[in-house]
Amino acid sequence: MTHRKAWEQQMIYLMMIDAEEDKQKFAILYETYRHLMMKVALNVLKDTFLAEDAVHEAFIKIAKNMEKIGEIDATVTKRYLLTITKNATIDIYRKRNHQFQREIYVDELEECNVPVTYAETDVDDGILDILRCLPVKYRDVFLL
Repeated sequence: MTHRKAWEQQMIYLMMIDAEEDKQKFAILYETYRHLMMKVALNVLKDTFLAEDAVHEAFIKIAKNMEKIGEIDATVTKRYLLTITKNATIDIYRKRNHQFQREIYVDELEECNVPVTYAETDVDDGILDILRCLPVKYRDVFLL
C-alpha cells in the first residue's frame, strides 16, 4: 500500500471518531501497528488484497471502539489490536472458503440419469436434480 493511500484511509477512519484526543490516539495507533496487523492477516490469508481488507475491517472496529483502548504502547493494547485483526482475518477466511464450497461447476453436471458428484452445499438435492435434467443451454444460465 502506498503512503498516500494509507494516509487517505487514515483520514476516512478519523471521520468516524468524534473526540480530537481519540483522533490523535488513532493516528498514532494506525502508524504504529498497521504493518504488524498486515503481517498477521497476510500470514493467514496468503493474499495481499484480502489481507488489506482484513486490516481495513479491523481499523473500522478499532475506530468504533476507541474508548476501549488505553495506552498506545501497552501490551494490552497491542493484544487487543491483534485480536481484532485475527478475528477480521478469520471472518474473511471463512467467507472465502464458504464461497468455494458453494460453487457448482457446469463440467461436473452430466445429463439426466448419470451419477453426478458436486461440492457439498446447503442447496436442496431436488434443485440439483432439476438442474441436471435441464438442457445444457438452460442449465448454464441457472448455474451462472
